[in-house]
Amino acid sequence: MPELAIQEIAALRAVFNNLQIMAVVAIILLMIVSYALFKNTLSINRLQASIQRDEMASNEQFNVDYADRLFDKGEIKTLSEYCEQYLDDNPNSVHVHWYYALAHYNTGDYEAARNHFENVIKINPLWKDGAMVYLQEIASKAGRNKTRDNRLH
Repeated sequence: MPELAIQEIAALRAVFNNLQIMAVVAIILLMIVSYALFKNTLSINRLQASIQRDEMASNEQFNVDYADRLFDKGEIKTLSEYCEQYLDDNPNSVHVHWYYALAHYNTGDYEAARNHFENVIKINPLWKDGAMVYLQEIASKAGRNKTRDNRLH
């Protein structure tokens, strides 16, 4: 009987030792995963801060709210002049190109509008859907104008 108890105690010790080893391994794995997540979070935060700094630098002076108000009020000439004033200093500003494209589109200068809408897509592909609506409309208008011109000649 004492031998059986000694064997059971030895078996329990082995199980306990295995559980301790598994617990240590689990803690180490948890620490590794936590560290990796922490590093990824830091990297993502740095990337987001960098993107925000770049956007702020490119739009440092261009006031999107002001441009939007000009557009909403139909002050297209003023909007065009406002965008033109910032384009040289902010050639990679999606906002400057967007509002300049809208200004050209609304004055019927479809070629200039097309160029600026294409720049919008090049600068930030996330704006593609919005720009494509105007680019398709410009292509449609160009097709109608060619048909009309062909009838006149």
